[in-house]
Formats: sequence, C-alpha cells, structure tokens
Amino acid sequence: MILGRLLSITLTLFFSTALMSCQGEELSTEEILHILGNDDIAEVFVPYINDDSYEEKAEESNSTETINSTRPVSARKASSYSSKLWEKIDGVPTVHFAFGSTPVSHQSIKKAIEHIETHTCIRFIESNGIKFRSRMIFDDSSGCNSNVGRTKWLFGLSTAQSVNLGYLCHQVRTIIHEICHALGLWHEQNRSDRDAYVKVIYDNLRSKNSHNFQIKSTENFHTEYDFFSVMHYGQFGFTSNGGQTLTTLDPMMKGLITVPRFGLSFMDKSILNKLYGCVDTWISECGTNGTNPCHNLGYLGKACKCICPLGTSGDMCEVKEQNYSDALAALLTPKNEVIKKPTNITSGDSALLNMVFTKLIQAPPGFRIVLTVLDFETHFEIGKPPKCLYQGVEVGTSGKVGAGRVYCGKQLKKGQIFKSKSNQMIIFYWKQTLYQRYERGFTFGVHFESVFQQCKINAANPIKGLFANCHRP
Repeated sequence: MILGRLLSITLTLFFSTALMSCQGEELSTEEILHILGNDDIAEVFVPYINDDSYEEKAEESNSTETINSTRPVSARKASSYSSKLWEKIDGVPTVHFAFGSTPVSHQSIKKAIEHIETHTCIRFIESNGIKFRSRMIFDDSSGCNSNVGRTKWLFGLSTAQSVNLGYLCHQVRTIIHEICHALGLWHEQNRSDRDAYVKVIYDNLRSKNSHNFQIKSTENFHTEYDFFSVMHYGQFGFTSNGGQTLTTLDPMMKGLITVPRFGLSFMDKSILNKLYGCVDTWISECGTNGTNPCHNLGYLGKACKCICPLGTSGDMCEVKEQNYSDALAALLTPKNEVIKKPTNITSGDSALLNMVFTKLIQAPPGFRIVLTVLDFETHFEIGKPPKCLYQGVEVGTSGKVGAGRVYCGKQLKKGQIFKSKSNQMIIFYWKQTLYQRYERGFTFGVHFESVFQQCKINAANPIKGLFANCHRP
C-alpha cells in the first residue's frame, strides 16, 4: 500500500514533465501515449525503474519445450507449438485466471489484462472457483517471473500456472511483461536476429541469469527488432557489478531500451495478434478477400482498420516517412544529437524526473575530441562499486558501443579531461527515478585538437633537431 501511494504521487510528478518533439514542440505524456496508441493505460502509468534486476530478478523459462515469442502456429507447426498456446473457446483465444492466496494488486493486474484485451483478440475470464482448469494464478512471490507459454503437466493435463509478482513487481508495465511470457513471448533480446541490433556485455552479467539473454531460434512474423518492446530489458538487467549488461549497436537507439515503457509496443501487439490468429480472424470477418490490405508492417485490426507503425501514414500505412526505430527515437529521445563543432553539453533541467539522450560527437578527420568536465553531480546508489541505475552518464572515448565507462554521484571532478581514441566519442545520459531529486547533472565542454605530430625546430641545428622534439598533442 505504501508503494502504491508513492507511485500515485510519482504519477502526478511524471505527468508534469513534458517531452520535446524533434521540432521543438512540447508533448505531454498523454499526447505521446495517444501517438503510440496506448491511451487506455495513461491513468495508471508510472515511471519505469531502470533496473531489471528488481523487476525480474528471478525470471526464468523453465521449460525447453515452450513456444518462442514469435513462432507462427501454422498447420505445419501446430503439432509442435499449438499445445503451448492458450486454447480457443468458441473461436476466441481464452485465458482463465485467478488470484492466489498471497496479496497482489487486483486493480493493476486487471488493468494489465484490460490493456492486452484492448489491443488483441485474446479474452481473459476470472475463474477463482474452478480448480482443474488450465489458468494463470497471480501470486506475490519472489521476483517477477512466469513460464513461457501455457504449461502442461503429467499425461499432458493442463493445470494452474503461476505468474509471480513479488516486491516492486506490481507496476502495470511489469505485469503486462509477465502475462506476455505466459502467453508465449520470450524477451526481445532473445530474438534470433538480436546480434544485428544489441550487444550483451557478459563480463558484467550474473552468470546464473544468462538464460535471459540467450538467443532463441525464432520466426519473427516479419516484424522489426523493437528496442521499445515491453519485453526488452534495459541497460543494467542482472548486472553483477553495477556495469551495463546490454547496449545497442546504434548509439542513437540506446535511449529506447532505457525510457519508460507504455504497455505493449506496436510490434508486441502485432506479434500477439499474429501468434493467436487474431489478424487472420479479422481479415476473414472484414471481407478483404483473404489478404492483409495494410502496408509497411501494418496489420488489420478488430475495427477493420489498419493498425500502422510509427513512421507511416495513410489509411493503409502506405506512406513510409521514417523507419520504425528512427520514428520512436525522434518521439521518445528528442534530445539525441550529432555534434560536429566545439560546444558545451549539459544534462538540462535537473528538476525533470525523466531525461534520456545520446550525444554522438564527431570531429573532422585528423582531429580528436577533448571533453572537459565543467560540472558534475548525479544521484547514485551506495555500494562498491556505486550503482548508477537511476541517474548517470556513459563516456565512450573509443567511439564504440559497449566500451564506455559509466559515472555517477561525484565520480567526475571539475577540470577532469577525456580524450577520444578516434574522431568520435559517445555521451549517453539517463535520469529516471521514483524520487524527486534535484542533483545538478553535468556540463561538459567539447573542443577538437589535431592528432598529427607537432615538432619544435632546433634553431641552432634545424636539420638534426627536426624530429628530436616531436610529440602528439
């Protein structure tokens, strides 16, 4: 109950924070939810704690036979995978559920269920009195975890399976995540094509939790990799030492795995609706001659209208203006920037509860970047080493993803200097916390210097001394 009141207070604070579009126009959280098609979840949204070790510290996929997150259940595959889907009753995918004996937030669970029902054809029915039906049981247990797909036990009989929602697992976003596991979804970073988009930093990962990062053999329904999926981990999931465990190959996409989740993403909805045959049902009911009339990854929805990904327009998603990920980044991380001239970089208004951005600094050929700390103080969690889960900055002097070092608290001193190893440097900043703090953040100065050798000529013997006093700046 105390946590619930804290989240309620935080909700008001978060909604007072406006995000900026790439055109400089202020967008409220409600406007962003509308653009993403998730208006239904606005009144219960709370900021996402960027720490999957809290939210999913005990999450496991216990069965090696469970359905993968994006495997189509066609007639050819039905014998292998259909048993892992929840059954249809009167042609409608139906999930019975009940609340366990331990206290859980009924309101948040029902809101999560309502969100999934709104965006799919899947139906949930509360059935507390039925003991031997296949159903989900919501319990307050250790960590946040669920089996992947519907489980069967001895002789193929179905029974109750737990969706465990422990301490700090009662956010609607987290409950949606765990229900999606039970419906058959793996993590986004388990996708077969993930190595083209993200990098797992195994040196910082707790070995006992490495299964949450294993690549699965998935068929992805022709969807794009979705950094903003409700099934995607953030940068510190299961960290063993406070360091990052997951980063994006494109540094401008890193904010998308860090910003708060707003329920199911477009790709999450698309996959669930294809996995459970919803799109096929709607195509049949809407009289489209058995074909999907929507373009550019769009799909036909229950109202016989195309559901279109961000970055497209037109009734049938026929106009592609941006790639999906680029459109998400423009909406959710509008302070991303490529810097090509000397300047100062600042974290911005320290009173904002949510701020995430990447600054990609590029010097001209033959020059390198010199970054000078002008001011620095952020929040940090006490420990050895201190954890920068809620606020911090990554300085990547090599210009390569996953190679930067994370700083927070008072770890950087005024006047401290970083020099890039090439003509590129990556600065990534995040501030996300349930508590209203006003640390100053940071201000860095950026300038460029030549990497060519500079030589002092010996005036008495210029030929002999030409190369005697050469040095790199």
